[in-house]
Amino acid sequence: MSTASGNVYMSNIPPWPIFVRELEARGFQAQADSIRRYLPAFLWPENFFN
Repeated sequence: MSTASGNVYMSNIPPWPIFVRELEARGFQAQADSIRRYLPAFLWPENFFN
């Protein structure tokens, strides 16, 4: 919900590093590995959050 006047874009999709980390935490390792194959290394969680 937004208090701004006008049409404000709001996404419910997390940033890639957070999404990959969450997939791994929930046991979806194959899906996380598949995403990592196409992500640049700087967006990998271990590189992004350090």
